[in-house]
Amino acid sequence: MSQESVTKERLGSNGPHLTTEQLQRIEQNRRAALERLAARNVPVPVGASWRNHIKAEFSKPYFTNLMSFVAEERKRFTVYPKPEQVFFWTELCAFEDVKVVLLGQDPYHRRGQAHGLCFSVPRPIPPPPSLENIFTELALDIEDFQHPGHGDLTGWAKQGVLLLNSVLTVRSRESTSHQGQGWELFTDAVILSLNTTSRP
Repeated sequence: MSQESVTKERLGSNGPHLTTEQLQRIEQNRRAALERLAARNVPVPVGASWRNHIKAEFSKPYFTNLMSFVAEERKRFTVYPKPEQVFFWTELCAFEDVKVVLLGQDPYHRRGQAHGLCFSVPRPIPPPPSLENIFTELALDIEDFQHPGHGDLTGWAKQGVLLLNSVLTVRSRESTSHQGQGWELFTDAVILSLNTTSRP
């Protein structure tokens, strides 16, 4: 059945008839409206390669509710990381470059630590215990591994290590405070998008 026939059936035999061009224009307008909604929901940069794969999430009701929750939290409390760093992982590690996924719980909740990459802290902040544990394991597994002397993992991200937390924001000094608000649905979708690629 053609698209035009389906439209006639939906509208009834006495209703207006839409041409293929009109139907295409309606679909284009619908997509444009969804993209505008997604842009409103995510007022911070998202890497282009990731946007292509996860943009459908940005217009879903759960994500709209999640962004409202985070906005309200930022009005009332200190929230980490800064808004422009929440999707920092998408800027450093392109979708097609991902070789390894490192999954954390939620961002560090102390001042100056969180910057949008799980386990990573910007210089000159010293590595937190969780990152020191990773360095210890690397030293045990890799004969000539050298502790970098800092906790900034942006170099790893640029080499294809996706440093993703399950929850991307947190209230200051309150670990797990943003769990169960929708971030887990979003980050599950991120991982699913990687799992559906044809490459290993």
